[in-house]
This record gives sequence, structure tokens and C-alpha cells, in this order.
Amino acid sequence: MDSFNPASVSCVISARTDLKESEGTSSGVIIDSKKGLILSHASLLTPLLARNSKLIKSLRGTGVLRDGDILSKFKCTVYLPPNQQYTENTHRYRSMLTNSEIENDNSGIKKDNTVCVATHVCVLCVFECRSLKRILSKLIPSSEFEFADMRSDTPESEKVNPGLSYQLLSCFVLLKTSQNSSSYLPLRSALETRVGDRVEICSTPFGSLNPDVFLNSRSSGIISNLAGENNVLILTDARCIPGSEGAGLFTSSGNTTHSLTGMIIAPVCWKNNEWVGLALACSLSEVLKSLDDVWDYNFEHHTVPADILNEQITWEGCSCSVVSHAARCVPLVSVGNKWGSGVVVDRQLGLVLTCSHVIRGSEKSPVELYSVNQSKHPVSTVATVLYKTPSGGQFDLAVLSVECDWSGTHLNLCQEEVCEGDTVTVIGHALFPKNHSLGPMVTSGIISKIVKIGGTTVMLQTTCAVQAGASGGAVIDRQGRLVAIVVCNAKDDDTGASYPHVNMCVPVSAILPVLQDFITSRDPGVLRNLCVISPALRRLWTLGNTTWGTEEPPQSKL
Repeated sequence: MDSFNPASVSCVISARTDLKESEGTSSGVIIDSKKGLILSHASLLTPLLARNSKLIKSLRGTGVLRDGDILSKFKCTVYLPPNQQYTENTHRYRSMLTNSEIENDNSGIKKDNTVCVATHVCVLCVFECRSLKRILSKLIPSSEFEFADMRSDTPESEKVNPGLSYQLLSCFVLLKTSQNSSSYLPLRSALETRVGDRVEICSTPFGSLNPDVFLNSRSSGIISNLAGENNVLILTDARCIPGSEGAGLFTSSGNTTHSLTGMIIAPVCWKNNEWVGLALACSLSEVLKSLDDVWDYNFEHHTVPADILNEQITWEGCSCSVVSHAARCVPLVSVGNKWGSGVVVDRQLGLVLTCSHVIRGSEKSPVELYSVNQSKHPVSTVATVLYKTPSGGQFDLAVLSVECDWSGTHLNLCQEEVCEGDTVTVIGHALFPKNHSLGPMVTSGIISKIVKIGGTTVMLQTTCAVQAGASGGAVIDRQGRLVAIVVCNAKDDDTGASYPHVNMCVPVSAILPVLQDFITSRDPGVLRNLCVISPALRRLWTLGNTTWGTEEPPQSKL
């Protein structure tokens, strides 16, 4: 198969009913270039549907809108790159720069003020993906999660009814343009993807606000988790912002080929008023299955051959096989109705590391460990607390013991010094409690900072997106070795804002001698050496707030 360029099928769309209406906008994907069919997310029509309760009731009741007389009132324009082939009905979208300004510009910009082209499109139908709706209502209820246009700090002119915004999360739009070309679209089912797969998003930030600047910007990351029927819901740490709704989520198949796997439905979201730092996408195969129920389209595409799907992708992060093994070593740790994460570091001893604040309350409630096996069946066991850091001491760690071979495997400890800029992956049970039976969340990034005292590394910071529930989770290197234990992310007490991409972790190198001594001697008394009483270290872990309550962990919601 020839190399495929995601930008060749990516676009941005604007929609309004008349010049006085507020504009809706989103990204989109040309799913059939020969027939001029474009797929986008229903957020494109949010400000327009908000003014028509009849349409909303119809969509809620039947899951589809396809009345040509009504849909023809939506005036839509699609903006595409200028290197496409277009029909005579396509007109050039002009930059605000004049020809003379471009002629006198020495920046190296090509002397042509055509940055993108625009053509009119019509709305064929609006439809709902029922399998997506089911998993969203279960996993991401509107009572806990917010999205960009539902926030209290969203400008009034852009704010919509939260109920409508949430309802449209599982809805999509099919549009048609007279533009046609012979480009192909390689598809890959979400069932053929794995957590840790490399992904790329080709989207237009801010939608149609300024497409000559932002059209088809790209970002990359990994698949962080999969949920629902046929993996209909995809969570990714690839960065994208409002305007990216409807953009394609492309997975890497082999070393050069991209294939379309999903569509972005929510680029920014918050849980319990904290920024999550993950984007939500829907499996494209599930979207097309829903479309097939309401529209006879029979578009042409290319399925990615199995030999390409099975190729090992070469990149600087962990391979999917490494991530898969490591995920089996990171159970969910539950005490009462609270939970965090843990890391199995010795299979024979059943030794599990976690954070002391994760098992707070273990004197009154048992510490339980949950994991999802390869058949996606939950398994659990009760752990014994061998040691936990006392109040006022550093580091924030606890050591648990479980039945030997409970996990069947463990993570090797990294015995080498790490460097700033090293690629790492964080694995932890962020966001979702045990009753959802999900595997851990996986996010990628780098070691952004190494903090030392007297030449000894005492803190690592990473750029991996970390959310509530990830405390006690694993930071691993490319070989899958345990580099650090996640403790907390940064939180602004004045504004309440949390920063998932700024998180602090206990380095394995700082506790390695104690762990090795215990594994050899099996003397629980050795574990008391994990606690360090140091004013300097305390200042670091409390972010300078040395009066922080002794019963509280560092500033964090993890």
C-alpha cells in the first residue's frame, strides 16, 4: 500500500442558517472523495440546533435527522488544502494579506495568497451512534464530566445548553460537496488497535475561525484506553483543542502508513472541575455502522492489509507489547470507596508498591487489589500492609503483600540513571473506579525535570497526562522497567486548577537499595528505611509549603 497523508482527507467546516445566526464549526474527514462525502461531528450544528427544539426532540426520539427541507436551511462551507483537485463550483478562500504585502514579505512564504480553498456543502443527515451513547452514559456521565462549551468560564456567546451539548456527543453529520478526486481512505477497525498504539490527529484548532493559519494541524500521542462495544470509545493523550471535533484519529500501521481509526468527539474535558488532559474519540467503524442503518452510501475505501497491521511500529516510546505486559503489573488499589494504583515489583513475594495516601483508612477497611485479565474479566485479592510512610515523613510510599503469583508477572526495577528528556510512559487507574472493569490508563511523555539533593535524585517530573486515581501507578521506560512511582500532579490552590502534564514521582533509584535489601532478607523492619525525615525534602514535596497539614498528602487530587 502506498503511503497515505492524513491531510489529504481532512478539512474544516462552518455552518449557519443565515448571516445573523452564530456560526457552528468543526473539523471533518472526507470519507469518500469520489462521491464528495464528508463526515463530521454534530457539534458543528450545536448553536443552530439549540434554537430548534423540534429538531432536538426528533433526534432524541429517532436518533436521526434526514428531512431534506429542514437540513437544506443549514448553509455550510468546507475549507480544504489548495493542493486538492476541485470542481468549477469551488472558489478560493483569500488570505487577508494583499498581494503587495506578500510580494514585500521576506519570511519565505510562497508568493501566492491562496492558503486554502472553500466550497459549499449540503447536510444529508444527522445521526446517532447508539453504542457510543451507551458507553458514554455509563463511563462519562454528564453529572461528573464537562466539555468545552459547558464550562462556566466559557463566553456567553459560545455557551450552549449542557444537556444538548452532552446529547450531541454521540451524534455525527454526513455532508456532500461537488468536489471530487481519486484519493483513497485506508480504514482500520478499533478492534485491531491496542492501548499504547501510536496515533496522530489531523485537525483545525478553533475550527473555521482562521483556517489559513490552523488548517490541518497535527498532533501525536498514544491510545490511552479503549471501552465499550467493539472498542467504540477511544481515549488518547494526543493534544487537541476546541474546533477539533470531527477530526480524524489516525493510527500508525507499520512505519510509514497511517489509517483512519476514529473521530474526535470531545477534545477537552473536565471531571469534577479538574482538567483531564485527554481527548475522546469514537471508533470510525462504529460510526459507519450507525450510518449504514440510516443512509445507503456504499462508499469506497481501502482496508489496511493484515501484514501491515502486524508490522512492529518503530518510534521512541514503548511498544504495545511492552505496555500490555506493564499494564498487567499495575492493579487498582481500593480502600473503602477510594482508590489509586499500585505496581507489582516482585512476583514471588507478591510485593506491591503504592502511595501511603492511597491506602489511607486501611486501619478500618481492607486494602483490595483489582485487575482485568487478558480476557477482560476482573480479578481481585486482599493485600496486607507491610509498611506505609508515617505522617510528616518522605517519601509518600506504602508496601503491600499479596498472595504469591496473584498477578502472574512483575515489573523489573530500572537500575540505571535516567536523564531529562527521556521518553517515559505512565500507567495507572486514572478517572474510572473498579466497577467499570477497565484496564489502567496509559499516557506518554518525557521526563521533564530531575530534582536532586546532595547529588541524589529525590524527585522526577514527567509531562505524561496524569489524573485522579493514578497515584501509586508506574512510570516506565522504553524497555518496560519501573523508573518511578507517581505521587501527585500540580494544583493551584487559589484557582483550583490542576495541571495533569506536571506531575511528581518518587524515583526508583532513591528507594532501590531498600527494596533490594528487603527482597533478599524478607525482613519487614528494613522497609522503615523508606521513610526519610528531611526538611529540605519536605519543602520539595510540599512545594514549599512546610506548614502543610501532617495528615494530608502533597498538593494533589490524585
